[in-house]
Amino acid sequence: MVGLTDKGYVFSGSKVFLKGYAREVYSELEKLFYKLAENMYSEQVLVPALISTDFLEKTDYIEKFPHNYGAVSVVSSDSNTLHNVANKSVDITKVLELESHLSEPPTVCCHILEQLENKVIVDSKVFYAKGYCFRNESEHSISKSRPKTFSMQEIVYFGTQQEVKSLRDQTIAETKNIAEQLKLNCVIKPANDLFYITPAMQKLLKLQKNEEQKFELVFYGDSDSFSVSSFNLHNQFYSKKLNIKLQDNSPIYSGCTGFGLERWTLAFILTHGNKGKFPRDFINC
Repeated sequence: MVGLTDKGYVFSGSKVFLKGYAREVYSELEKLFYKLAENMYSEQVLVPALISTDFLEKTDYIEKFPHNYGAVSVVSSDSNTLHNVANKSVDITKVLELESHLSEPPTVCCHILEQLENKVIVDSKVFYAKGYCFRNESEHSISKSRPKTFSMQEIVYFGTQQEVKSLRDQTIAETKNIAEQLKLNCVIKPANDLFYITPAMQKLLKLQKNEEQKFELVFYGDSDSFSVSSFNLHNQFYSKKLNIKLQDNSPIYSGCTGFGLERWTLAFILTHGNKGKFPRDFINC
């Protein structure tokens, strides 16, 4: 059994800390997925730490995932309150205010989509970004492979329906190939988002399954299994919500592929940690 803490993979307080061996494995995996995106001629984007609440409302995220939503709170700017906080004479939790304009980002692709609102895309387009995400997981579901906050690399693609499906399928094949070269026990499986179930969401769940809109690459360890990557077709959902169009004025199709870096790191350590192997021992990073 791999001692995760000894290998630098530290799960504490619903967060994951990486150091030493684990941090080096993380860095090499990050390079692999960056290279995959680079080979797709992607435009690199540096994204902020927070997302606008307006975007999440406009795209129905809060309606679909109220159980995962993360709001942002700040200390009241009232001078007396600030004085009391600075002098530790007040419980800070009693003086927090909701920063209603900003929220925690649940994915990285939401930043890309937000910046394309009301834009025209001339041809098929691919973007790459890395960022930190937050999902308010319930206490019983939090684990070393499902912390509340985590880092993700994403490839986001736009084009005609066929172009987007081809790009999604390309990332499935190349990601599966990476897992095989790393000798990780992974399987591509149909999947669905973990919506908060209402009658409307039941219909959406059925549609997502029937149209094969979502696949995941699932890692199987000796005593645990978890998804390390997801491959998603948005169809025209975001383009219609955000008025993103092709040059001929038709709504564009979109999709995304995500790489959960802490999960990939965990899968690698569980597989090769006892032998002290690195990704570079299996594939050129």
